[in-house]
Amino acid sequence: MPTRRWLIVLAALAATSQGACSEDDSPEATAPTASAGPLASSSSVLVADESEDGVAPQKKGRATEAGQRIDIPAGTVVAGSTPGDDGRHPSFEPPNLEFSLGGYSIDLLPYPNDPNQKPQTKVDRAEAEKLCGERSGRLCTDLEWERACKGPDGDRFAGGKRWDPDCAKAPERCASGFGLLAMGGALREWTSSTVPRIKGVVKKDAPVIKGAGADAADVEHRCARRDVVGAETKSSDLGFRCCYGDRPAASIPAPEWGPTMKRVDFPPAKLTELVRADPKLARLAEEEIKYFNEGAAKATILRRAKTRGGTSELPDNAEVTTAPVIWNPAPGEEILLVTGLSGKDSFVLAYHRLPDGRHRLGAAMVMENELGPVALVYDKYRRRKLQWSSCLDCYGDTGNVTYREENRVVITQR
Repeated sequence: MPTRRWLIVLAALAATSQGACSEDDSPEATAPTASAGPLASSSSVLVADESEDGVAPQKKGRATEAGQRIDIPAGTVVAGSTPGDDGRHPSFEPPNLEFSLGGYSIDLLPYPNDPNQKPQTKVDRAEAEKLCGERSGRLCTDLEWERACKGPDGDRFAGGKRWDPDCAKAPERCASGFGLLAMGGALREWTSSTVPRIKGVVKKDAPVIKGAGADAADVEHRCARRDVVGAETKSSDLGFRCCYGDRPAASIPAPEWGPTMKRVDFPPAKLTELVRADPKLARLAEEEIKYFNEGAAKATILRRAKTRGGTSELPDNAEVTTAPVIWNPAPGEEILLVTGLSGKDSFVLAYHRLPDGRHRLGAAMVMENELGPVALVYDKYRRRKLQWSSCLDCYGDTGNVTYREENRVVITQR
């Protein structure tokens, strides 16, 4: 057999770091996971803008007396994050959905909203709501909290496009674009919002918290981050702040499960447009992109396996496809998976599907001087992992497409 050269292409994101292997994929060759950076857009794809030159420094502020409030004008908030963002939880964070909110007021600092006192912690949600009520206020909704955090410019972190570690050390000095202090810096905060039950994710309706503790990873301090805890939870890093005015009716909807795999009409010309827009994949567009014949591909990967010591019969419930498919590994996540041929090179590509019809590269593997065919082999009852293969279960000619616990897509070779 001729020697094949395998080229692993990373996701089209700004900064990369070696991803940790989970127990079931540690022996495999794997592409590093990537951390999201600023994005530039074309008509059909989001690609990384690796330059952060000129990014404004973290905004600063200071509370001068107890009881200060900030008036937030009526307006819109683009809630959530972009599919594929580092740290994003797709079942909790909506894909950049826009909501209209009326005007409201919000405490400058976490309760008791006094620069001379430490934030009140170790209270459950009912107690937090009661304490706000005693001041003629209420717990903020998650949308109100997120609008106050993102500010008028839609900042990723309160008062900045990048995380400033000093905001965990002195959160009372870090200000959002609206002037709120200590949002997401060193404290999780109760909200009055709830995530409804999501099968396999949230067992029952659960309260939403925003923000992060001082020791949390940088991505957990994002304004969009949304997590859930039990209503009776009491913790030294869990506080709250109060809002004033009518509670808005707007709320973030819970995502639903879709089919594990769904075939879609995605012509080669449209895929060519996507790969041409990404510098790491653009060379694939220099040749005509073709999809493999499904029937012939299935027969070939099984025939090769029979002669090379692989698996010559498909496992129970396994299906084989070479057609473009939408993969739903988690509620709120849709990933376009494609295999194909460009000149003499085969490829497997995974794109996050965005709600505006665009796509964002999540992971890619290009196999140089490999004519394929390459097929996707999946079990519709197994959500988070499937195989790609040119010879079923043959060493070097097969691998996995995995949706890892950190909500990242990784393509590996066995």
